[in-house]
Amino acid sequence: MGCKYQSAQYQGDAWKIVTILLCITCLFFCSACEKKQVRMGDPLPKIGVVDLQGTTKTLQDYPYKVLIMVFWQDACCSDQLPLLNKLYLQYRDQGLMILGINLNDTREKVSRVISALHIDFPNVLDQMLITSKRYQVYGLPTYFIAGKDRVIQDRIIGNVPIKHLEKKILPQLNTP
Repeated sequence: MGCKYQSAQYQGDAWKIVTILLCITCLFFCSACEKKQVRMGDPLPKIGVVDLQGTTKTLQDYPYKVLIMVFWQDACCSDQLPLLNKLYLQYRDQGLMILGINLNDTREKVSRVISALHIDFPNVLDQMLITSKRYQVYGLPTYFIAGKDRVIQDRIIGNVPIKHLEKKILPQLNTP
């Protein structure tokens, strides 16, 4: 009987050790994931998205002096798109790029919304939510502003007056 007790005790200790090792491994991988998430002052990461024609793009494919990325869905945010489009049309020749990043809507639905609202700035799909997770998008719409140095300068969650965005981008657009 003594051997069975020692064996059971040994198995219990082995499970404790395995559990501790698994916890340490999880903590290591979770901390590694956090390092990949974007923070203010970080450069834009080289991540891929798909445009409405099905072509894989990176954020670096879009030339700009100032970039406004807006994460959106049709259900909550399409009312902001025409306002952003006016801003885009007004300042694109000075170097403004607005990139719409749609979450979860189908390509067909996004194409219909963009067409119906006559949106001129590019829109891409984040159907697997990799980009939104990397940018820690928890509310929609979420805006990120980056300058020509490709560094994240600001993050805004929720509907924002266009005049507020304009104040943030104008100083950068007016520099050589």
